[in-house]
Amino acid sequence: MKGYLVLGILGLAAVVVFGLAAQSYGEIVVLHHYRLGDADSGAVAGTTGADPTVDSVGGADLPRTGSPDYISSGAPSDGLAMNFNNIYGTFNDPGQAQDHYTDAIDVTPTDANNWGFETWFKFDSVPNLDTSDGREPDDSEAAVVHIGNWSGSSGTVYTPGLGLVVKTLNGTLVVESPGVSYVTVSNSLPDFVDTWNHLAVVNEAGTLNIYLNGDSTPANSITFGAFDPGEGVTIGAHVLNGLAGADIARGMDGAVAELRIFEFEAGEFETSDLLYPAVPEPTSFVLLAMAAGGLLFWRRR
Repeated sequence: MKGYLVLGILGLAAVVVFGLAAQSYGEIVVLHHYRLGDADSGAVAGTTGADPTVDSVGGADLPRTGSPDYISSGAPSDGLAMNFNNIYGTFNDPGQAQDHYTDAIDVTPTDANNWGFETWFKFDSVPNLDTSDGREPDDSEAAVVHIGNWSGSSGTVYTPGLGLVVKTLNGTLVVESPGVSYVTVSNSLPDFVDTWNHLAVVNEAGTLNIYLNGDSTPANSITFGAFDPGEGVTIGAHVLNGLAGADIARGMDGAVAELRIFEFEAGEFETSDLLYPAVPEPTSFVLLAMAAGGLLFWRRR
């Protein structure tokens, strides 16, 4: 009987160890992780988002502007997400974003050639199809996240092309990079409406690779070089700091379930390190371990 008990305990320990190992993220080091609900105390779908929302790794919590609210995401990576209810702006008339999270968070990587970020997001409507206000159908812009250079090179005024911005532009989804280069992610915006998508933007040894929905082959790549994003994390909008009369503009009408910023040693990044297709919860592994260990003990009796 005691021997069977020992076997049960060993089985339990083995499953726990396996669970903990499965939670590791390979060779990447996470700098900041915003779960936009799941790490916020008391978060419930249908209520206003926390102020601030919690950075579960770096401790750099983000203050809230407006009234973004929690929704049940249904995304593979999360139980909750943050919903932003912004009116779309345009390139020349960006409009002040009502709902967003932003602050001058330090996102400086150890190696400016090897770092990246990833996000789960969706739009509630197609930004480029509303012509009721007389705008051209490809005019509207909506930013999902903006990483880096929160205040621009002058320290007070945003300079276009600083930082990395995931946004819509002329009916496409792009990543805006320093130098005002627009790296196309997709030409089909309807694919991102009411459907959760995972996007990773990774600087690998000076090449900016864009990974969509876990595909190991980049959706697009550009020669990038070393880039230190400096300070700045904005979720749900785009930092302009006074450009065209707006400070935080081009807000999205949609939701973000997760944002994670990370770095890695040269040559060590793999797409398997990303939060795709799911993020296992620690409690899931513990429950699995208890169940497996208990079953083993019961069967040995």
